[in-house]
Amino acid sequence: MKQSQIKFALLALLFVFSSQGLPSENKPTVTIGLVDTFSPTFFIESYSPTVDHLMERLTQYQFNLVDINPGNILEDIERYKPDFLISNAFTYVSLMQTHGALQVATKENKETSNFTDSVASTIIVRSDSSIKTLADARGKKAAVSDLESFGGWLIAKGELLSAGYNPDKFFSEIIETKYGVPDVFLLLKHGFVTVGVVESCELEKAIQSGQIKEGDFRVLNQRLNPQKCLVSTPGYPDVVFFFP
Repeated sequence: MKQSQIKFALLALLFVFSSQGLPSENKPTVTIGLVDTFSPTFFIESYSPTVDHLMERLTQYQFNLVDINPGNILEDIERYKPDFLISNAFTYVSLMQTHGALQVATKENKETSNFTDSVASTIIVRSDSSIKTLADARGKKAAVSDLESFGGWLIAKGELLSAGYNPDKFFSEIIETKYGVPDVFLLLKHGFVTVGVVESCELEKAIQSGQIKEGDFRVLNQRLNPQKCLVSTPGYPDVVFFFP
């Protein structure tokens, strides 16, 4: 089957990822690259269900998933030659501007109809902190889940840049938790860091789960997003599925 026909079949899906299919010489292979800057929740709530759907609906294809290094994207694209890519909106826009990437679909957020405002960063401090504004956080020690996380750091980094700061030198030190324990909330709560950066709605989820109490933290540069979560930055589209 021609590659164009394979792409047409995939376009019929609302939003798909992939998994390595069962080896078969009789099945055409579609390679999909994942630029992984996502939290574990993404794989549990979005990735796995979509993989199951893809494998059930398109059994005539073999899907090959390759990891694209966020710090080595162009080289990995040349190496693996993926038919499609999955990434955050920042990476997609960058490739659209420089290499003509073409969007196929954007991950929908069931809590809002505004898909262009689905993910943001929330910058938090303890409620008893003397820090009142983003400017006050300059030179402090911060914690993030992952420096490659779109909502958990990259959007916040862009906000600092927009405010006229050098985001790479704004904090005295940044600790990455890599989604492990102690997490951003615990590090902040017990005073190991002064500032925390988490993805939008993670604060509300932590309160709902009982991990932290309402009122433990304050949000800097506070605003309300369409999902009724407190955030510190403008919102952006979530995961994008596109032609590289």
